[in-house]
Amino acid sequence: MCAMTDSIETSDPLQKIKDQANAQKLRASLLPPKDAMQDASSMAVEPSASDGARMDSLGSLGESDVGDSVNVRPSFQRLAVGKTPTMSADMMDRSMSVTRTRSAQPDAVKKVNTTRPLVVRESSVILCIRPAKGSCSGFNIKDYKIGKKIQDRMTQGLLFSKEGHLVIDGSWEVLLAQSEVQNNLKTTPQKTVPMRFAGEWKTAGGGRDEGESAREAAIRELKEEFLVDLPEDQSQVNIHLLEVSQTPPIKSVSDIIYIYVAMSQENPWLENIDVDAINAKLAKKREDFKEVCASGAYWKMNFLEKEHWSPEIYELSWLDMGEAVKHMYTSMCDEEGIYVNDYQKREFERLGLTCRDPMLLTMFVLLELDSFPSVDQLIEYTKDKEEAKELRAQQWLFPSMAPMEVAGALQNKLMNSEKWGLMFRSTEERTKLITTRKKAKNLTVGRIHA
Repeated sequence: MCAMTDSIETSDPLQKIKDQANAQKLRASLLPPKDAMQDASSMAVEPSASDGARMDSLGSLGESDVGDSVNVRPSFQRLAVGKTPTMSADMMDRSMSVTRTRSAQPDAVKKVNTTRPLVVRESSVILCIRPAKGSCSGFNIKDYKIGKKIQDRMTQGLLFSKEGHLVIDGSWEVLLAQSEVQNNLKTTPQKTVPMRFAGEWKTAGGGRDEGESAREAAIRELKEEFLVDLPEDQSQVNIHLLEVSQTPPIKSVSDIIYIYVAMSQENPWLENIDVDAINAKLAKKREDFKEVCASGAYWKMNFLEKEHWSPEIYELSWLDMGEAVKHMYTSMCDEEGIYVNDYQKREFERLGLTCRDPMLLTMFVLLELDSFPSVDQLIEYTKDKEEAKELRAQQWLFPSMAPMEVAGALQNKLMNSEKWGLMFRSTEERTKLITTRKKAKNLTVGRIHA
């Protein structure tokens, strides 16, 4: 991306006047009307509480919620391909947007978290699921006080019945990893740095390395983060593209996230996975890390050597869908003292942390998966999904877009999209989907009530 200058020179005075007029028209066309400002504000994604991070896109899928390695791992981050206007008026407007201070920018620009030309990155995440082996957990809307920064229509409207009960089918369990709370790669002897999504349950995922496909990146991240023994022949690793989702921008960066799913019925390595053995390996890695730090050798290592030694995952566990959704939901609560488990509580107290990072996108993905009660229905839904085709259909922000262009794209997305990727599916719509799909398979239709 080339740097933009403060102004654009032209030797033709008449052309200069035309360009200025075009710039004014362009600015006017890109700014959302006042009655759309509130909608744009409600969709702006808040930065996470720790280390100035962006909210999960999976891992928030805000995460994106793709693991802390996206920030610190020197991996290749391919820019999404897209056309941007080349007219001089557009360049002038973009230059003005970059140099203008944040306080002087229009409200619509501030609300989409862009202050410079947009950067678009690509990453992959993968969810591993198996049929539920027991009853599904539930909770009630009155059990927790949702955070003020997360709009009601993005949470309660997607989760609860009119009576306030969690609406969920619970046919699946999901394999998630609890993140370490301390960011061992960024921590120094003088300063302790917390992880993004510290102590939260997350999926495997991260940025794409140079030359990798989205699918290859998902498989690599699963192997590296979850320590899963996968077949050498990747054709024996059966995963399906569930969705491609693009996040609203945070700090002028938007993530395109390829979301994959692996089912135990198709993958013997997942059906037979030994979670206890993997957790023993993770515990051993923590002990080895303590020893190498105590010896002083760790602080003399280069980045890649530190990455090898640094624990990123605390433990793996199969969670029923209700419990998993509850952990994502409570990450957005106003109340302090609501933790995933005792480990997160101890580490938060040790590091002086008070706010959890919101796991909004991961929650959306879990709800999407929950709407498929059977393996064959999930396979049928994903069978024709291709990465390039889904990217063309879902991408709405492009590299180098100016803040005002982003504001215009956000307005258009709000006003014209029936469903925002994984978002904007109401409880009623989810219930209807689950009911229809279960009846098609002659399965018992029911709800989980707290």
